[in-house]
Amino acid sequence: MPLTELSPHPVDLVSPGFTSNPYPAYRHLLGNEPFYYCADRRLYYVARHDLVKTLFRDPSASSNRVKPMAAALPEPVREFASPVLKCLEKWVLFLDPPRHGQLRKIISPAFTSKVISNLEPKISNIAQTLVTDMQHSGRCDLVADFAYPLPVMVIADMLGCPASDYKLIKVWSDHIADFLGSKTTLEKATNIRTSILQATQYFEDIVREQKRKPKENLLQNMIEFQGREKGFSDDHLVANSIALLFAGHETTSNLISNAVYCLQQNPEYGRHFFETADFSGSLLDACIEETLRLESPVQRMGRFSAEDIQIEDRTIEQGHRIILMLGAANRDPRVFSDPDRYWPERPEREHLAFGYGHHFCSGAMLARTEARIALHTLFSGAIIPILDGIEFDWHTNVALRALRKFPIHIQAT
Repeated sequence: MPLTELSPHPVDLVSPGFTSNPYPAYRHLLGNEPFYYCADRRLYYVARHDLVKTLFRDPSASSNRVKPMAAALPEPVREFASPVLKCLEKWVLFLDPPRHGQLRKIISPAFTSKVISNLEPKISNIAQTLVTDMQHSGRCDLVADFAYPLPVMVIADMLGCPASDYKLIKVWSDHIADFLGSKTTLEKATNIRTSILQATQYFEDIVREQKRKPKENLLQNMIEFQGREKGFSDDHLVANSIALLFAGHETTSNLISNAVYCLQQNPEYGRHFFETADFSGSLLDACIEETLRLESPVQRMGRFSAEDIQIEDRTIEQGHRIILMLGAANRDPRVFSDPDRYWPERPEREHLAFGYGHHFCSGAMLARTEARIALHTLFSGAIIPILDGIEFDWHTNVALRALRKFPIHIQAT
């Protein structure tokens, strides 16, 4: 049965009310409409854990969704955003095999356990410097002063960028996230066009300098690949540098702030770290995994049906966009007992926060390592979340679970 015959009533999956608390809508989808067709937007939403995994593996569920994304834009916006779309279509995130696999092979060596282990002292130094700066100010914002700059400084260094440019990079990243994760307006198209053009010029200069004076880093891996692959132009090199800069910190930034949020909401765990300063054993890692599941930094991923896709007794028709609802799948009661509970000791570990299959996030180990070091450093530095009167302000971005701000006190040492 075609999915277009289903769902006679709309489900809110886009409003600010939804983004501030998407979980009632997820419970509705999981309990009533794990396949949901939104006729207004010609989108298929898939919420159930096993169905999301199936579609991650299905070659007909294409990652190459820039053209469908462009087709959904109003004509004036689409024409104005042309430089943006030309950049996005080269991103490894939006490629299918075999091209995706070729690029992944040159990216993955930068994220091995050995490389990440060697990065740990640098990550710790950055984290400690940020905490020391916060200690001097006493009251600050977890997102702006710590959770954002830490991972962006790490990935910037891996790409040969000065860590001091992180504030400029944040402007670009915010515009990219806004364009990809919310309804596009001419203002948002203007912002991302400006940012993509600036980031392109920025990386053209970085690449030129790196080719003149090679360094051992992720950018050099791509430059060497370019020497072997004639079809990988400087445009591809620059576009994927922008992609890695964006993807290499956005998830981790959200993971760090969401982890502190979960510990603030479940103080029996937060008190353990704050009062005992005991980071041995597996509890800290378990808290990170449970944050990834319960407050998934990436809430959804897009696909495009290159052909009709038969899944169970349903048909996802060719030529439609598909939204894989990771945030819903990670609270599927078929997989996770008491799914809305923060329970780090839970036995189930099958969350999909980093995707699945050949598009599983290459940087997952780095993100987990950065989060572990970040939380250790924060609690060792006597972080105290401000509890009185705080209203958590979530970004109105349907693709991300991200706090705009998180005021904290942090004691001087």
